Amino acid sequence: MHLVGGSEMMLLVAMAIGRCVAICKPLHYMTIMSPRVLTSLLLSSYAAGFVHSSSQMAFMLKLPFCGPNVVDSFFCDLPLVIKLACKDTYMLQLLVIADSGLLSLVCFLLLLVSYTVIIYSVRHRTASGSSKAFSISQLTSQL
Repeated sequence: MHLVGGSEMMLLVAMAIGRCVAICKPLHYMTIMSPRVLTSLLLSSYAAGFVHSSSQMAFMLKLPFCGPNVVDSFFCDLPLVIKLACKDTYMLQLLVIADSGLLSLVCFLLLLVSYTVIIYSVRHRTASGSSKAFSISQLTSQL
């Protein structure tokens, strides 16, 4: 689940980068977003998901498990499995939350930056375009 979730969040960032390039540099889109760049964005998103899930699994590998090995949920998530350990896992649970939170925060900030650049670009182009349209309409009304 962490592999797919981490990869999905990074794919959203890659899509936002593509959208940003398409809106801010429409004439250079095919040059900037070449197949090589698209492939590297795709592979880096899967790599980020893999690193995230591997770090989550590394937290759990050295845990001693004893007693009932039954998870009380249909969905076998990492915090539920950590609760089955025989030792105090408070710090481990904090690390898991911090790891997931860090990935989510980085993705959120990258999305926020890309949409801020898009909004700035659209507003800047709209302002310059409307002033040109306004000056042309004044010229035609005077004729």
